[in-house]
Amino acid sequence: MLIGDYLGRRALYTPDQLAVIDAGKTPHRSFTYRELDSRANRLANWLREGAGIRKGDRVAVLAHSGVEYLDAFFACGKLGAILVGLNPRLHWRELQVMIGKTTPRVLIFSDDFAASVREISGASSSLEYLLHVDETGLPNSRPFEKTLIDSELRPVTTEDLTEEDIACLIFTGGTTGTPK
Repeated sequence: MLIGDYLGRRALYTPDQLAVIDAGKTPHRSFTYRELDSRANRLANWLREGAGIRKGDRVAVLAHSGVEYLDAFFACGKLGAILVGLNPRLHWRELQVMIGKTTPRVLIFSDDFAASVREISGASSSLEYLLHVDETGLPNSRPFEKTLIDSELRPVTTEDLTEEDIACLIFTGGTTGTPK
């Protein structure tokens, strides 16, 4: 079985072939294309049913590089939601400005940024759900992996999605150093 068709050329990947190794975890974790698709479907189902995310809604990520970024990117793509990648090197006040400009309803974060998330979530009116990637999180956040495991595994489609829909919002510093 072949997956995908890119510019008229078929991809030479099978669903059970290795797709990604998350070397940021100890021990390293590896994922097949089928596993990545399952994770994206599970997260998309939770985002749609648990958090009420619809086409055009934003989901932010403030985390170290890891498979969770792919999970969020592909889940948002399935829903027509917009992924907002936040720079973990920024001060929480700068992150708060970015959150204010993009109004995400869900924030996925690594525990290393819990203090910033605590400050941001206290001041943000848009953030409704927090998912923590690591073990501890915050009292009002949900564990990311448990959310995936508890979510239904079924394909997710959004009928009115087009190639012109926004997939993600990316900030840059520019000459002033202020994220734009």
